[in-house]
Amino acid sequence: MKTFIDTSVFIRHYYGVEKAVTLLDRLIGTQNCFIIPSVYEETFYKLLFMETREIFGKTGKHQMKRKFLKHPEKFGNVKTYLADFLEVLLISRMVICLGVNEKILSTAREISFEKGLLPNDALMAATCKYYGIKRIATFDDDFKGVGFLKVVRE
Repeated sequence: MKTFIDTSVFIRHYYGVEKAVTLLDRLIGTQNCFIIPSVYEETFYKLLFMETREIFGKTGKHQMKRKFLKHPEKFGNVKTYLADFLEVLLISRMVICLGVNEKILSTAREISFEKGLLPNDALMAATCKYYGIKRIATFDDDFKGVGFLKVVRE
């Protein structure tokens, strides 16, 4: 069975949230799992943002960039998670990174306006539709309104 993995699963997994760890372990072992490049990018960005807040206090995107460029060594846990976990899943093909084409982009625009999804969530939904993926592992409630996707949390 095909399952798309949303950023929210990777973020919670990074922080050791038991539901996410269990879900990801089960999916990786039993399902054909997929992401798109923006899931990797969004996971990377959100982890940098959250770690900046944790290390340096309240932050915004500009301060995050300054802190990241000035103190990259402080973000070693993020680098390790991406390199030793997420990228290993991709290299080993335990998670497949799918391509996005013009049809998917057009469908994403339509889904965004029809379902009220933000662009990246709409892009994920459109990718699932294009590739015939009917399940999405997510902790994001926005996907509940997408009729062709079954939300998986356990």
